[in-house]
Amino acid sequence: MKINFGLMVSGLLLGVLLAACATAEPTPTPVPQRMPQRPPTITPGPPTERVRLRAVVYGQVQGVGFRSYVAREAKSLGLVGYVCKHREGMIECVAEGERQKAERLLELLHVGPPNAVVEKVDFEWREATGYFEEFLEAEWCPPLEW
Repeated sequence: MKINFGLMVSGLLLGVLLAACATAEPTPTPVPQRMPQRPPTITPGPPTERVRLRAVVYGQVQGVGFRSYVAREAKSLGLVGYVCKHREGMIECVAEGERQKAERLLELLHVGPPNAVVEKVDFEWREATGYFEEFLEAEWCPPLEW
């Protein structure tokens, strides 16, 4: 009878390896840090050109003071328009004013107040209409239509 020592050693090593894996504690997978979404690159235009920014902010943005934050920042930038919340959980902002100031507000929408978690910001640029006289913080938005 021939004994294949190579096969015996291989089987022994495999058994030891399996036993070690079964008793080893699993290595925790590092949790990636949530980074805010990078603000978009803005199409260049005259900084004093009057524009309308319409943005919808997704994530944990209700119940964290997001509308108050937007209204405060928009007013401090001299913008007019409104901010409101949707029943589906997002915040909508329409702001008119100088392009440079509206671009700054868009950057701030990507960050939000301290307890907010911004996942995504959809936005569009249009010509200013001159419809608004001040910046308002409204409770509920009409149904979302793009």
